[in-house]
Amino acid sequence: MNISRIAQGIAVASMIALVAAAPSVAGQEHKGKDRAEMVERAIERLELTAEQKARIAAIRDQFKAQNESLKSELKAAHEQMRDARRDGDKAEAEQIREQMKPKMEQMRAARQAMKDQILAVLTPEQRSELEKMKAEVKEKRGKKGKGEAGGRGKVKAQKERGNTKLD
Repeated sequence: MNISRIAQGIAVASMIALVAAAPSVAGQEHKGKDRAEMVERAIERLELTAEQKARIAAIRDQFKAQNESLKSELKAAHEQMRDARRDGDKAEAEQIREQMKPKMEQMRAARQAMKDQILAVLTPEQRSELEKMKAEVKEKRGKKGKGEAGGRGKVKAQKERGNTKLD
């Protein structure tokens, strides 16, 4: 499975989940505060009705309840894989990763089902606005990889400009 497609799917699911989770993230600190602000802006832009907010919250709560144990299993397996890698046991890490694949696919399918249910709650105009919002996020994230923000993209941009100290 292509990692960038997984990341893109997670980003889309996150945006939809953020819209759905507005009441539940409002009280969180620091990261949660930023996330809550982003959710509030998304809700304002989508102009969700009280009924839509309630229906989306119910869909999200149902997803969380149905997938709580799967999420815990994946988290534990991920920690085991990380520990194996840290200990230098690449074979063990690979074996754990292979064991995780069916569970990851199951979680992906559950998230897609949740997204589909949430999208069904939105009007055509709201779905269109959500697509615009996702495109904006994708564009911002795309710039980060092209040297517009820190990280490897910055190094790549410096190399492209001829900074030989980085070679």
